[in-house]
Amino acid sequence: MQLTGIACSSSAIHGGGCMITALYLPEMGLVGTLNDLSFSALVTLTSLNFSLNQLDGSIPSVIAALSKLTSLDLSENQISGSIPSTLGNLTKLRTLDLSQNNLSGSIPKELRSLKSLLSNLSSNVLNGSISYEIGHLFNLNELDLSRNDIAGLIPLSLENLTKLTILYLWDNKLSSSIPHEIGHLSNLNKLSFGNNSIEGPIPSSLGNLTKLTVLYLWSNKLSGFIPHEIGHLSNLNKLSFSNNSIEGPIHSSLGNLTKLTVLYLWSNKLSSSIPPEIWHLFNLDKLSFAENNIEGPISSSLGNLTKLSFLQLWDNNFSVFIPPEIGYLSNLNELDFSSNSIAGPIPSNLRNLTKLTFLYLWGNKLSDSIPDEIGNLSNLNELDFSYNSIAGLIPSSLENLTKT
Repeated sequence: MQLTGIACSSSAIHGGGCMITALYLPEMGLVGTLNDLSFSALVTLTSLNFSLNQLDGSIPSVIAALSKLTSLDLSENQISGSIPSTLGNLTKLRTLDLSQNNLSGSIPKELRSLKSLLSNLSSNVLNGSISYEIGHLFNLNELDLSRNDIAGLIPLSLENLTKLTILYLWDNKLSSSIPHEIGHLSNLNKLSFGNNSIEGPIPSSLGNLTKLTVLYLWSNKLSGFIPHEIGHLSNLNKLSFSNNSIEGPIHSSLGNLTKLTVLYLWSNKLSSSIPPEIWHLFNLDKLSFAENNIEGPISSSLGNLTKLSFLQLWDNNFSVFIPPEIGYLSNLNELDFSSNSIAGPIPSNLRNLTKLTFLYLWGNKLSDSIPDEIGNLSNLNELDFSYNSIAGLIPSSLENLTKT
């Protein structure tokens, strides 16, 4: 028997009654608190989903009466207070989603009893540290603690969670370094430690995580070089080490990451020139090396990256001229070469970049006149050629740029 959002066990139906096994009521406009429920009357529940409602108040400790529960989803409500330690009594739980609420306090150590679990506690105001006991969740497949106020170290015990496929700790207050032991999590598919205060080098052991498709370490205090072992991550689709203090050259081994669609290394201390192997990453959609100390000419091989929609090389030491092959990048939406030492004329074949909405070339040594063909870029919203050595008249074709 099943009513709207309510499932009953057919074997338990007697005289028109039933034993409720599931409450599935997302996006139903529910208000009030969980204390309004009679948990003692729902002990047969295996699944409870009240997500995307307007519930407030706290999670009552008597929720532990639901001992048969395998799935609990209270995400996207306005629930506050702490996570009750009695959740650790729900040893059959396989899925726990408390994300996007206003939960506070630390993560209870008692949750270590939940041996098999997909856990999403993201987007709350949880604080404290990640307990060492988290390493007891041997069958954990996904762990998302992102967008909280969790501080302290990344516990070494995470190395025990060898079944993890997703580990999101981004947007917290974590400090110290990335443990070398993270490299033991060989089943990881997505890893994000972005926007914390993590320092020290990027461990070479990350090169062992060959199933990774996403690796985000952006906005930390990481230093040292990019380890060449990162080039072993041949399944990577998205890589961001941006906004750190990483130095040295861009390692040529990144050219092995042929599945990359996003490569962000902006705002570091990278130097030397861009290795030619980078221009063989034909699947790139977004590329930013902005705010570094990279020098040398912009390679004509840039024209190979025909899938690019976003290209930022601003605030570096690039010189010589803009290669005419830039005109092959017909999918570009944003192009920013500003604040470099690029000389020579503005190439007329920029006219091919008809999808451009942002074109920034300011703060260079560009000369000659603005080519008439710039007027073909009818989708431009912003255009900035200031602080150059451009001469001549402003072409009348710029009147076509009605969106700027």
